[in-house]
Amino acid sequence: MKSLLLKDMLNLRKYFRTLALFIILYSFISFSMDDLNLLSGMITMFFAMIPITSFSYDQHSNWDLFALSLPISRKDIVFSKYLLSIGFIGTGAILSLLIGYIITMFKDSATFDVKTQLIVAYSLFAIGIVFISVLLPLIYKFGIEKSRIMMLVVFLVPTLIIILLAKSGIPMPTDADLLILLKISPILIGMILFVSFYISYKLFMGKDL
Repeated sequence: MKSLLLKDMLNLRKYFRTLALFIILYSFISFSMDDLNLLSGMITMFFAMIPITSFSYDQHSNWDLFALSLPISRKDIVFSKYLLSIGFIGTGAILSLLIGYIITMFKDSATFDVKTQLIVAYSLFAIGIVFISVLLPLIYKFGIEKSRIMMLVVFLVPTLIIILLAKSGIPMPTDADLLILLKISPILIGMILFVSFYISYKLFMGKDL
Protein backbone atom coordinates (compact mmCIF):
# COMPACT_ATOMS: atom_id res chain seq x y z
CA MET A 1 0.00 0.00 0.00
CA LYS A 2 2.79 2.43 0.89
CA SER A 3 4.51 1.75 -2.43
CA LEU A 4 1.30 2.55 -4.34
CA LEU A 5 0.90 5.85 -2.51
CA LEU A 6 4.58 6.69 -3.02
CA LYS A 7 4.25 5.97 -6.74
CA ASP A 8 1.36 8.42 -7.06
CA MET A 9 3.12 11.07 -4.98
CA LEU A 10 6.22 10.87 -7.17
CA ASN A 11 4.08 11.15 -10.31
CA LEU A 12 2.28 14.18 -8.92
CA ARG A 13 5.36 15.97 -7.56
CA LYS A 14 5.64 18.28 -10.58
CA TYR A 15 2.21 19.68 -9.69
CA PHE A 16 3.49 20.91 -6.34
CA ARG A 17 5.05 24.00 -7.96
CA THR A 18 1.75 24.83 -9.66
CA LEU A 19 0.02 24.18 -6.36
CA ALA A 20 2.34 26.61 -4.56
CA LEU A 21 1.60 29.33 -7.14
CA PHE A 22 -2.12 28.65 -6.83
CA ILE A 23 -1.99 28.99 -3.04
CA ILE A 24 -0.01 32.24 -3.24
CA LEU A 25 -2.50 33.69 -5.75
CA TYR A 26 -5.58 32.89 -3.72
CA SER A 27 -3.89 33.93 -0.50
CA PHE A 28 -3.32 37.35 -2.06
CA ILE A 29 -6.94 37.52 -3.27
CA SER A 30 -8.25 36.50 0.16
CA PHE A 31 -5.94 39.05 1.81
CA SER A 32 -7.30 41.78 -0.48
CA MET A 33 -10.96 40.81 -0.01
CA ASP A 34 -10.85 39.89 3.70
CA ASP A 35 -12.51 36.60 2.70
CA LEU A 36 -10.96 33.56 4.35
CA ASN A 37 -13.80 31.31 3.18
CA LEU A 38 -12.79 31.89 -0.44
CA LEU A 39 -9.27 30.75 0.37
CA SER A 40 -10.48 27.69 2.26
CA GLY A 41 -12.87 26.66 -0.49
CA MET A 42 -10.47 27.04 -3.40
CA ILE A 43 -7.51 25.36 -1.70
CA THR A 44 -9.54 22.39 -0.46
CA MET A 45 -11.24 21.82 -3.83
CA PHE A 46 -7.96 22.19 -5.73
CA PHE A 47 -6.35 19.60 -3.48
CA ALA A 48 -9.34 17.33 -4.13
CA MET A 49 -8.73 17.58 -7.88
CA ILE A 50 -5.02 16.73 -7.85
CA PRO A 51 -5.33 12.97 -7.13
CA ILE A 52 -7.62 12.62 -10.17
CA THR A 53 -4.56 13.39 -12.32
CA SER A 54 -2.92 10.18 -11.09
CA PHE A 55 -5.45 8.21 -13.14
CA SER A 56 -4.16 9.85 -16.32
CA TYR A 57 -0.61 8.78 -15.53
CA ASP A 58 -1.77 5.25 -14.81
CA GLN A 59 -3.72 5.08 -18.05
CA HIS A 60 -0.92 6.38 -20.28
CA SER A 61 1.63 4.02 -18.75
CA ASN A 62 -0.69 0.98 -18.55
CA TRP A 63 0.12 0.90 -14.86
CA ASP A 64 -2.85 -1.21 -13.79
CA LEU A 65 -1.86 -4.03 -16.12
CA PHE A 66 1.71 -3.94 -14.85
CA ALA A 67 0.62 -3.66 -11.20
CA LEU A 68 -1.48 -6.80 -11.44
CA SER A 69 1.60 -8.75 -12.52
CA LEU A 70 3.03 -7.90 -9.09
CA PRO A 71 1.84 -9.18 -5.71
CA ILE A 72 -0.73 -6.36 -5.59
CA SER A 73 -4.46 -6.96 -5.48
CA ARG A 74 -7.11 -4.93 -7.27
CA LYS A 75 -8.52 -4.04 -3.88
CA ASP A 76 -5.17 -2.51 -2.87
CA ILE A 77 -5.06 -0.45 -6.08
CA VAL A 78 -8.54 0.99 -5.53
CA PHE A 79 -8.01 1.52 -1.81
CA SER A 80 -4.78 3.43 -2.44
CA LYS A 81 -6.64 5.89 -4.69
CA TYR A 82 -9.15 6.57 -1.93
CA LEU A 83 -6.41 7.02 0.65
CA LEU A 84 -4.56 9.38 -1.70
CA SER A 85 -7.69 11.45 -2.28
CA ILE A 86 -8.63 11.62 1.40
CA GLY A 87 -5.06 12.58 2.29
CA PHE A 88 -4.94 15.42 -0.23
CA ILE A 89 -8.35 16.76 0.79
CA GLY A 90 -7.42 16.66 4.46
CA THR A 91 -4.10 18.39 3.74
CA GLY A 92 -5.90 21.08 1.78
CA ALA A 93 -8.33 21.73 4.63
CA ILE A 94 -5.54 21.95 7.23
CA LEU A 95 -3.38 24.14 5.00
CA SER A 96 -6.27 26.54 4.39
CA LEU A 97 -6.62 26.95 8.17
CA LEU A 98 -2.93 27.68 8.65
CA ILE A 99 -2.75 30.17 5.78
CA GLY A 100 -5.96 31.85 6.96
CA TYR A 101 -4.45 32.31 10.41
CA ILE A 102 -1.25 33.76 8.94
CA ILE A 103 -3.27 36.21 6.82
CA THR A 104 -5.12 37.54 9.88
CA MET A 105 -1.79 38.13 11.64
CA PHE A 106 -0.82 40.66 8.95
CA LYS A 107 -4.22 42.30 8.48
CA ASP A 108 -5.75 44.33 11.28
CA SER A 109 -9.24 44.35 9.75
CA ALA A 110 -9.45 40.55 9.63
CA THR A 111 -10.18 38.30 12.58
CA PHE A 112 -9.62 34.59 12.84
CA ASP A 113 -12.57 32.93 14.56
CA VAL A 114 -11.12 29.52 15.37
CA LYS A 115 -14.49 27.79 15.83
CA THR A 116 -15.96 29.21 12.63
CA GLN A 117 -12.90 28.43 10.54
CA LEU A 118 -12.73 24.88 11.91
CA ILE A 119 -16.36 24.34 10.92
CA VAL A 120 -15.72 25.81 7.47
CA ALA A 121 -12.62 23.64 6.96
CA TYR A 122 -14.42 20.51 8.13
CA SER A 123 -17.45 21.28 5.94
CA LEU A 124 -15.22 21.72 2.90
CA PHE A 125 -13.42 18.50 3.77
CA ALA A 126 -16.79 16.72 3.88
CA ILE A 127 -17.82 18.24 0.53
CA GLY A 128 -14.50 17.14 -0.97
CA ILE A 129 -15.06 13.59 0.28
CA VAL A 130 -18.54 13.51 -1.27
CA PHE A 131 -17.08 14.86 -4.51
CA ILE A 132 -14.45 12.14 -4.86
CA SER A 133 -16.93 9.52 -3.66
CA VAL A 134 -19.07 10.34 -6.68
CA LEU A 135 -16.24 10.88 -9.13
CA LEU A 136 -14.01 7.85 -8.45
CA PRO A 137 -16.68 5.26 -9.35
CA LEU A 138 -17.35 7.24 -12.55
CA ILE A 139 -13.65 7.07 -13.42
CA TYR A 140 -13.56 3.32 -12.88
CA LYS A 141 -16.71 2.94 -14.99
CA PHE A 142 -16.06 5.32 -17.89
CA GLY A 143 -12.35 6.13 -17.74
CA ILE A 144 -10.56 9.36 -16.91
CA GLU A 145 -11.23 11.20 -20.18
CA LYS A 146 -15.02 10.81 -20.18
CA SER A 147 -15.12 11.49 -16.47
CA ARG A 148 -13.56 14.93 -16.95
CA ILE A 149 -16.80 16.04 -18.58
CA MET A 150 -18.87 14.37 -15.86
CA MET A 151 -16.76 16.23 -13.33
CA LEU A 152 -18.44 19.47 -14.41
CA VAL A 153 -21.83 17.87 -13.87
CA VAL A 154 -20.80 16.76 -10.37
CA PHE A 155 -19.98 20.40 -9.60
CA LEU A 156 -22.92 22.04 -11.37
CA VAL A 157 -25.85 19.83 -10.36
CA PRO A 158 -25.67 20.51 -6.59
CA THR A 159 -25.19 24.23 -7.29
CA LEU A 160 -28.23 24.34 -9.58
CA ILE A 161 -30.34 22.42 -7.06
CA ILE A 162 -29.46 24.90 -4.30
CA ILE A 163 -30.27 27.87 -6.56
CA LEU A 164 -33.61 26.36 -7.61
CA LEU A 165 -34.54 25.57 -4.02
CA ALA A 166 -33.68 29.12 -2.95
CA LYS A 167 -35.77 30.65 -5.74
CA SER A 168 -38.70 28.30 -5.16
CA GLY A 169 -39.30 29.73 -1.72
CA ILE A 170 -38.60 26.48 0.10
CA PRO A 171 -37.27 27.31 3.57
CA MET A 172 -33.55 26.82 3.91
CA PRO A 173 -32.16 24.68 6.75
CA THR A 174 -32.05 26.44 10.09
CA ASP A 175 -28.94 26.70 12.26
CA ALA A 176 -30.35 23.89 14.40
CA ASP A 177 -30.76 21.68 11.31
CA LEU A 178 -27.21 22.40 10.21
CA LEU A 179 -25.90 21.63 13.69
CA ILE A 180 -27.63 18.24 13.65
CA LEU A 181 -26.24 17.55 10.18
CA LEU A 182 -22.77 18.53 11.38
CA LYS A 183 -22.98 16.10 14.30
CA ILE A 184 -24.06 13.12 12.19
CA SER A 185 -21.84 14.01 9.23
CA PRO A 186 -18.92 11.70 10.23
CA ILE A 187 -21.27 8.72 10.08
CA LEU A 188 -22.73 9.88 6.76
CA ILE A 189 -19.27 10.48 5.29
CA GLY A 190 -18.12 7.05 6.40
CA MET A 191 -21.15 5.42 4.79
CA ILE A 192 -20.72 7.37 1.56
CA LEU A 193 -17.04 6.41 1.37
CA PHE A 194 -17.79 2.76 2.04
CA VAL A 195 -20.48 2.57 -0.66
CA SER A 196 -18.28 4.48 -3.12
CA PHE A 197 -15.29 2.23 -2.48
CA TYR A 198 -17.41 -0.91 -2.83
CA ILE A 199 -18.80 0.28 -6.18
CA SER A 200 -15.34 1.26 -7.46
CA TYR A 201 -13.88 -2.05 -6.34
CA LYS A 202 -16.63 -4.05 -8.06
CA LEU A 203 -16.23 -2.02 -11.26
CA PHE A 204 -12.46 -2.52 -11.23
CA MET A 205 -12.83 -6.23 -10.53
CA GLY A 206 -15.03 -6.57 -13.62
CA LYS A 207 -12.70 -4.50 -15.79
CA ASP A 208 -10.83 -6.40 -18.51
CA LEU A 209 -7.26 -5.16 -18.54
